[in-house]
Amino acid sequence: MRPVTARVVGARERRNCYDFAQFILERLAAAGIETELINFYDYKITPCQNCHYECVQKFDPEEAATTYSQHIWQSSSNRRNSHKSQMERDNSD
Repeated sequence: MRPVTARVVGARERRNCYDFAQFILERLAAAGIETELINFYDYKITPCQNCHYECVQKFDPEEAATTYSQHIWQSSSNRRNSHKSQMERDNSD
C-alpha cells in the first residue's frame, strides 16, 4: 500500500497548513497507515531564468491530449466493466 502524502504549500515554514497536515498524518499513523509529509517550504523553487523555452518546444500538445484522452477512456471503461461484473454477480445469486 502506498503511503498517504500530505503536501504543504504554505508560504511560512511551519504554520497553519503544516500544523493541519501534521495533525491528520499523526492520526493516520496511529491507525497504522504509512504517511509522509512534503513541505514545499523546504525546497528552493525558483522560476526559470535565461529561458529560450526549450522545455516547451519539446512539448507536443496533440500527443499529450491523445494520451490523456486514452487514459480517461480506459479508466471509465474499467469502471463500467467492473460495475457490470458486480451487477452480474449480484443477479446470479
